Amino acid sequence: MSGRDILCVQDTSEVNVSSNKNRLRPNSGLGQSDNADNATCFKLHPGLVLDAQSLCPLGFSEIKIFHRPEQQTDRFVRKYKKLPIEEKESYKWIEVTEASKKTLEQAVRITFIQDREGDIYEQFASVPDDKHHLLIRSRTTRNLDSESDLYTAMEALPVAGYYTI
Repeated sequence: MSGRDILCVQDTSEVNVSSNKNRLRPNSGLGQSDNADNATCFKLHPGLVLDAQSLCPLGFSEIKIFHRPEQQTDRFVRKYKKLPIEEKESYKWIEVTEASKKTLEQAVRITFIQDREGDIYEQFASVPDDKHHLLIRSRTTRNLDSESDLYTAMEALPVAGYYTI
């Protein structure tokens, strides 16, 4: 990674093993799926590393493997919004980012690219510096100061460019 500008792309995937559910033992390290109450899966949250110039894949900087408890209560019972970030599932974004910073420390610059679920205040407060950057699809508008919010400020900027897919 020495001397390179790096992109680190993150997202979560589920590996659904419901078709083998009868063969699984309790407490097997598998849990609930996002897509169905009766689906069984485990989850992967990788940091896919690309060279920023060539977009050539270079490997993975970190892979978090986890599952939800088989009998997890809903977010209201758990008082999810009041939990510290370290106790939330969304902490995976910060964990993979921080581990990737160490793995990729020889890089010149690292841009972490994440989807809307990575739009977490704690990331914006702790990750960016001169070498580490966040490019995250916005989940919601945010106050930038007492008079402006993110969406209003972005709409006021001129278009920097476009391309057709």
